[in-house]
Amino acid sequence: MMAAIAAPAQCNSVHAIPSMFCERAVVAVQIFTIVFLLASLNACTTLTSMQASPPNAQHWQQHQQTMLSLTQWQLSGKVAMRNGNDGGQADVFWRQTDAKNYEIKLVAPFGAGSSVLTADATQVMLAFSNGDGMVADTVEEILAGMPDWQFPVSGLRFWVLGIASPSTAPAQMRWNEQGGLAMLEQDGWSIELQNYALTGDYLLPQKIIMRRLDQRDVNLKLLVRQWLLP
Repeated sequence: MMAAIAAPAQCNSVHAIPSMFCERAVVAVQIFTIVFLLASLNACTTLTSMQASPPNAQHWQQHQQTMLSLTQWQLSGKVAMRNGNDGGQADVFWRQTDAKNYEIKLVAPFGAGSSVLTADATQVMLAFSNGDGMVADTVEEILAGMPDWQFPVSGLRFWVLGIASPSTAPAQMRWNEQGGLAMLEQDGWSIELQNYALTGDYLLPQKIIMRRLDQRDVNLKLLVRQWLLP
């Protein structure tokens, strides 16, 4: 069951990240966004040599179990989004406190606004800086009511750790020469995992590129700047 929380509107819409860019910043954001997206999302991506199976199957199984048990972490970075002719970017701050509890904050540039997605075992709430918001039983319900807001939270919670989501079987998977997951198709998305770096005791991707399989003009790119791990 989904409910809306309304407040006096400050922007034309709250149904997409670009809608956080109110009139005072829209021109600057559009110029910056076009340059950023053209450089990052439309550029040809050169992938390292990929393999149809992990170099060491036993090590990969152990690695998956280790990462699945990692349910408490924080990351900060930047996300760029494009949905057709609309696009935008935001700083992202993700705090995962256990398997069902998390907070994801997106902050648009130039003080144009923010949104916070908060989940616990009973509900999910999306709140915007202008006071608008939505409450639902699941994050999927919220996203279903906002077709312009393409952000695969449930899958991305695992993709950022370099593994597939355990909820559904991936259509395909590819590994790099070092044994890290390099590409997969899952839940209607094509995901590329790049720039693996040692973070504490874990080897984690620092760049995640996501494309909708049924909507090729929907793209997301997450660049991780910093991890905080237990």
